Amino acid sequence: ENYNKEAICMVVQPWYGQPVPWVAIVLAIALKNNHNNVTILFNDINIYKSRRSAILFGLEKICIKRILDKISNQIRYVSLSEYIDIQEGSVNKSIVMSSIKSNSIHHSRGESDENKRQEFESYLTEKYNQMYLAAEAFFSQNKINKCITAGGVWGASGIIRHVANLNDAQVMCYDGGDGSILFSTVGASAQQQDIKIAFNSILLEDKDRNYAIRKGREK
Repeated sequence: ENYNKEAICMVVQPWYGQPVPWVAIVLAIALKNNHNNVTILFNDINIYKSRRSAILFGLEKICIKRILDKISNQIRYVSLSEYIDIQEGSVNKSIVMSSIKSNSIHHSRGESDENKRQEFESYLTEKYNQMYLAAEAFFSQNKINKCITAGGVWGASGIIRHVANLNDAQVMCYDGGDGSILFSTVGASAQQQDIKIAFNSILLEDKDRNYAIRKGREK
């Protein structure tokens, strides 16, 4: 789809060995080929604690950057690390802590191991504050109308989603597994907040409402 030259930001980041960054790059190329104004935000800031995760992040980072360099004559990309030392605004502590809590639960595989969670949260606090300020600097210096990111909760994607929203960008997220993918035009894809919007849109039109009722009865 062509968004009439609105500035679109496609977030690309290592995703623990998953194909997510490659999906993001393909989406960016598809949007650019349809004459959209696309910028890739490459999140190259490592937040992982374990040595294995850090090594995997580093390998993915190298591979992603090579591809981004190859397509840089077609699509502009910027690395989030370029904005680390730029101070734009202040950290929204409630957003950072909410993201940290969600990720610590994921890290500890539940809420029962409080010590493991607290240790992980202490480690993440400085990393996420740094990530928040870098994202704030990027969105402050680049007028973005639409931001597309994977997830919207896991890792740094939650921070980037919230910062983009605070800078008046519409955030669209995607997620999925083997053989399936979910898209959301509002917030994290797993939360599917746009179902309510679509439902209300159907209710406004007699033709759409009657069609939905008829199909429901057929089931």
